[in-house]
Amino acid sequence: MKPCFLDTCAVIDLMAGRQAARDALANFDHLLIGYVVLGELLLGCKRSPDPETEFSNLRKLLLNNTWVGADIPTSVAYARLGADLETSGQRIPQNDLWIAALCVRCNLPLVSSDPRFARLRELQWVKY
Repeated sequence: MKPCFLDTCAVIDLMAGRQAARDALANFDHLLIGYVVLGELLLGCKRSPDPETEFSNLRKLLLNNTWVGADIPTSVAYARLGADLETSGQRIPQNDLWIAALCVRCNLPLVSSDPRFARLRELQWVKY
């Protein structure tokens, strides 16, 4: 089994049927969704003009994949990654830092089209 984590944009693109996201995920057979991504997706559903339909679509995706929560090693990775970015004079949004920390802690790639993830040397970033 070859797992990967999905960034929020990857989940949205996958649900929208965008080919670039499908192509990026072709090499993985187990998709993981981190707690921050889940929160961002749920917020997006709440903001939608049709929240019930969006929740229903999200539920279908979640039934077929695994979501992962945080723990102390994730927090340690978050602090290390954040400090490294600050030392180099770079920053990324806090949610993205948490998403990356979870991937680093699990030693698994993150599939995302967000170029800010390139700033994190420890992160295995699958760009599409």
